[in-house]
Amino acid sequence: MIDWRFWGLIAFLLLIMLIATLLQPLAQRVIKRPLSRAVLAFARDRVRNGWTFLFAAWAAVAIHPAIALILFAGISFLGLREFLTRTPANAADYRALFVAFFVLLPLQYIVVGWGRYAVFSVLIPVYAFFLLPSLSALANDPKEFFSRAAKLQLGVMLAVYCISHIPASLTLHIQGWNQWDDHPAYLLLFCALVTQTADVVQYAVSRTVGKRRIARTVARYLTLEGIGAGLLAAMLLGLALYWYVPFNLITTAGVAAATAGAGFLGTLVLGAIKRSTGAQDWGEASDGRSSTLDRLASMCFAAPVFYHLTRAFTNVV
Repeated sequence: MIDWRFWGLIAFLLLIMLIATLLQPLAQRVIKRPLSRAVLAFARDRVRNGWTFLFAAWAAVAIHPAIALILFAGISFLGLREFLTRTPANAADYRALFVAFFVLLPLQYIVVGWGRYAVFSVLIPVYAFFLLPSLSALANDPKEFFSRAAKLQLGVMLAVYCISHIPASLTLHIQGWNQWDDHPAYLLLFCALVTQTADVVQYAVSRTVGKRRIARTVARYLTLEGIGAGLLAAMLLGLALYWYVPFNLITTAGVAAATAGAGFLGTLVLGAIKRSTGAQDWGEASDGRSSTLDRLASMCFAAPVFYHLTRAFTNVV
């Protein structure tokens, strides 16, 4: 049975994305103020994210959820590469790096696609925590071992474990809600729309009218006014999407706010990590090209929080 609500939502979002993309060149020529251009550049990156999430939702319904898993596995690969380029390891870590990229990463996404929550939720936080430093220790080089092991484990957690929760929502089967196989795509779109909209609003408000800055050295633009506006925008958008998710009205607003709040923390943590390496943005590791980790910093924290809240407030079977 065709879910016309889903395809109507996809068509509406596609129209919005097309308008935003086509207006970008005009906005670049019209807007002259550096501050406004910075906000525009930030929004442009989130539009690029939007195309990724929109394609993933469409492919999961029209083709197969495996397409979305492969897409985000590639994104995890690029993100892990960026992270480890900024925090380089030495020759003693080569075996651990090989296992991280070519064993743990694909295995994590295979288990996610398999829908085995009990396995993929502990594969990296528990078993990779044992395995990766053990492989480095076997190389018999204790120099800076603690920092090397911590950097590798954190990179795998952020770029692989956390990002894998984005397509993990496609594997959820919720009792009393899943009437068609394409319904889990609503969850992916809800998480992405709420988080990315909150990102843009908090950035725009922080850069234009925000006064009370927090963590100035880590995230120079982040203000309390921006965070408040972002949370409010997330809640309002979440309520607008209430008809597409398996929560009641109050839970929808709470989940949207919690997801956006986790996204702000993700931005803060990724910002602190890159500042500690002396980089202004993760893209410096890729000749200035748009960076995966810069664009998805908020999703690294938001996706796991949203996934686990969904499991907590619904009857997952």
